[in-house]
Amino acid sequence: MATERHDGLILIADVSGFTTFVGGTVMEHGKIWMARLLDAIAERVTPRLNLSAIEGDALLFYRCFEGPDASLLDLLSETYREFRAVARTIDPCSGCTCKACDSGKDLQLKFIAHAGEFVEQPVAGRVQLYGHAVNVAHRMLKNHIPAKHYVFVTDAAARFLELGVDAVAHTEHTDLGDVNGRYRLLSGDASVAS
Repeated sequence: MATERHDGLILIADVSGFTTFVGGTVMEHGKIWMARLLDAIAERVTPRLNLSAIEGDALLFYRCFEGPDASLLDLLSETYREFRAVARTIDPCSGCTCKACDSGKDLQLKFIAHAGEFVEQPVAGRVQLYGHAVNVAHRMLKNHIPAKHYVFVTDAAARFLELGVDAVAHTEHTDLGDVNGRYRLLSGDASVAS
């Protein structure tokens, strides 16, 4: 059976602060927060990109493009604003003071965009991505960018998603090699702190 290789964009939307959030929350309330936040991200992004996997606090999207899509940055900015709006308004239990209900409104969102070759592999009724580019994208989740709400676009992904002249150059040194790119902070919420 021949496997078709694709060249395209790999996008990971990751909730910043998830580990701390889960560590001190009432599980029933925390799951309400995460379900609503991840749904908000997926509803905004899936009309334009394919959803491959739900990975705890992250969603893995992909798409094979013919060329750059100038409106992708707007989509990610809109998704961030929607995420923050939902985070500010979730109230799973009026008057509850558990960590989820107290700190969920402070959760942030980051996007990692990488590009390269991958194959689609069906697993349990979903399309899973396989390839070195997928590994690199995941490795970029643990980076040294000094913020919790941003879009990081590797040089490989810049052909699909341009951040503009005000983006900050950034290099991550990993066991997979150096990964160069640029990042831009997301905004749209007066209470956002980096």
